[in-house]
Amino acid sequence: MGMTQDHVCVARGYKAHVSGERDAGEACETQTVVCLQFRELYDVVVAKWLPWKPGQPNVGPGSPWKVTPRCPKSASHVVKQWRRPGKCPRCGVAMKVDPNGQIVLWD
Repeated sequence: MGMTQDHVCVARGYKAHVSGERDAGEACETQTVVCLQFRELYDVVVAKWLPWKPGQPNVGPGSPWKVTPRCPKSASHVVKQWRRPGKCPRCGVAMKVDPNGQIVLWD
């Protein structure tokens, strides 16, 4: 089960609701990335789980199909992996998990 939560920059007030790391649910894996053009944080799919079909010995339950991380708003934008406690994409100050923010469990 994956989890997203509010990450905030106290210097700029920027807020993003992301996992803050690589995360996984039943159907996919996600990774938090920063889009260098938009200067925004996003969770993007990096692997999907293929369903297993009888007669396919090389593809079993949980076999991943890798996906190239891309900006969800423009595939031509450059993204980099972001991991908490990472820097704010807007000003470079370390972001923190908001203890009063929203937490969402997803699957």
